[in-house]
Formats: sequence, C-alpha cells, structure tokens
Amino acid sequence: DELGPKEVILGRSPLEAGLNEGFRLLKPGAEATFILPPYMAFGLVGDGKKIPSRSILVYKVAILRAE
Repeated sequence: DELGPKEVILGRSPLEAGLNEGFRLLKPGAEATFILPPYMAFGLVGDGKKIPSRSILVYKVAILRAE
C-alpha cells in the first residue's frame, strides 16, 4: 500500500528502528529508498495486523521539511 505524506518527529513518533536511523541521515529535499531487514522493522513477530513475521520492508521517502 502507498501512503501519503506523514509528519514524524524523530525520537517521538512511533517508527521502526531502521526509519529513525535513516531519517537522521537525510536533509530537506532528499529522497531515499530504505530497505529494512526484519531486525530493523517488526522482527520475528510482525505487527499483528498486516505485516507478517520476518518481513523485509521497503519505504520510499522524501524529506519535505525539517524544523
């Protein structure tokens, strides 16, 4: 599923460990694709809803602004 823009606050918004780490490397205007192995995403248990255990997650992100 593709999702629209989301506002996140690093360290405060609930994000997978890999996204928190990756976002810290980007500046406003940057675009990236993050491929998160299970140990940096939902691990052996999944999210209990849509994401099964041991899933590799792929995110295409763009940093629109930073404050």
